[in-house]
Amino acid sequence: NESLRDIQSQSARLANLTDKLVFLSKLEEQRAEIEKVNFNFSTTVEELTASFKKLAKANGKHITTKIQKDLTIYADQIQAGQIVSILLENAVKYSPSGADIYIELVRQNKWISLSVENPSVYPLEEKKVERVFERFYRMDESRNSSVGGYGMGLSIAKAIAESNSG
Repeated sequence: NESLRDIQSQSARLANLTDKLVFLSKLEEQRAEIEKVNFNFSTTVEELTASFKKLAKANGKHITTKIQKDLTIYADQIQAGQIVSILLENAVKYSPSGADIYIELVRQNKWISLSVENPSVYPLEEKKVERVFERFYRMDESRNSSVGGYGMGLSIAKAIAESNSG
């Protein structure tokens, strides 16, 4: 029974990874279905941040926000939410205990700017900054991080942003 549970668990992980790879490939080839609409991105960011605040608190971290009200964007609403979730999940996963995580959504001239800042448990060298958006790249060189993941999140976030003209 234990062996079967392990096989089922690994099968589920591989299926999840395969789904992420297919999704990323479609985005990069501009074949993903994108349903762009105008929507209140401020509300989306507020709602997602609220759900991550509980997770952060459970992990001994604190999230602070600066979200300008009623900022609308023209994008795929589900995909825009995925970007926010990926960034918040990474911030919670890869910041040390007691960390302050800062989320900001503001208008800057004609652009809407979303930023998520957090201290990292892995020092980030300047020459490796662009690598964090590569498929399968992990700051944990051993790729055996205790927090899990595949090194796909930021590459998916980047592809979504680009496919939505972000």
